Amino acid sequence: MHRFLAFSTAVLVACGVCSSLACGDLVIPSNTSDDGGSSDLSGDDAASDALPSANCDAGVEPVALACTGLYSDWSHLKVASDVKAFTPGATMWLDGADSSRWIWLPAGSKIDASDPNNWVFPVGTKIWQEIRLLGQRIETRYEWKQAAGIWFRTTFAWNATQTAAPSLMTGQMSARGLPYDIPTVAQCGQCHDGASDFVLGFDAVSLAMPKSAGFNLQAVRQGQWLKNDPGGTPTVPGDPTTTAALSYLHANCGTSCHNRGPDAAGGATGLFLKLTMDGTGNLPSTPDQTDTWTTSVNVASTLSPYGVDAGGFWRVRPGDPAHSSVVWTSSRRDGVVQMPPIDTQLVDQNDVQLLSAWVSALPP
Repeated sequence: MHRFLAFSTAVLVACGVCSSLACGDLVIPSNTSDDGGSSDLSGDDAASDALPSANCDAGVEPVALACTGLYSDWSHLKVASDVKAFTPGATMWLDGADSSRWIWLPAGSKIDASDPNNWVFPVGTKIWQEIRLLGQRIETRYEWKQAAGIWFRTTFAWNATQTAAPSLMTGQMSARGLPYDIPTVAQCGQCHDGASDFVLGFDAVSLAMPKSAGFNLQAVRQGQWLKNDPGGTPTVPGDPTTTAALSYLHANCGTSCHNRGPDAAGGATGLFLKLTMDGTGNLPSTPDQTDTWTTSVNVASTLSPYGVDAGGFWRVRPGDPAHSSVVWTSSRRDGVVQMPPIDTQLVDQNDVQLLSAWVSALPP
């Protein structure tokens, strides 16, 4: 296993899944392990994860999901009582897959919210994201903060019988024969390293959105998980379409890539899509005061789309989705010019329509 510091660049990653396929038996094929050998993840052959958590060494980087502390009873997949389930109000596109998220903090520790836009998590924090396709668990992603600025990352690939989930650092293309790509740990870093403390989805803005659920911002505060909390209620401004579009761009583009962090892609492009609060913990009161608006609306794009004159292409051109790069890149999966740029095979049709509706409604 490896420890990971922030990389110098970041790009948005979402894991590709197809939820509309009619599939027979879901069998995970053999995959190459870290040392280049063969690692068969199908059936009950992944005996490394059959170990109950009692046999796991505390403090050791886990090779099996059973050893991470997510479950108090592995045989029944009972989530531990001190692990909190949460759902951000806007989620990253997973090519149609469902997911569940959990977080755990060491007893007595708190998240430092001095900078309301960039929470700093205490050493020992653990975060999981389980991804399901057709009702079957495919993978569970895992982050564990081992020291300041150092996180252990891996993903655990579930077998077909849902009885084992060993660590898979090298990723897997078309897992179980489906258009679903389990990312490599390096690919995970390309996304997470654009966040200040490498955590995505568990932030004040996302947890305050109306569609957030479980351990949302209100519950975090009631649980006294924050120190130096400026308070405030970050409310995404605008009419329903604008609010939904800004929220989508925040979750899918801003928190990981297009933000003002030192290791985020936004610094190179000048396109900032993360919704940021002021010192009182509040968002701007109108959409045109957000970074998303000021760095995209009526701003010329540096892209040269196929079949479109570069001089007539904008990041967001009011009333003209066809000449707006935010819409155009989201509607493509060509492996060259697309958003997200890697690890997704299917276009998020509903949210492309949302972005198009938002751009179309903007007055020219």
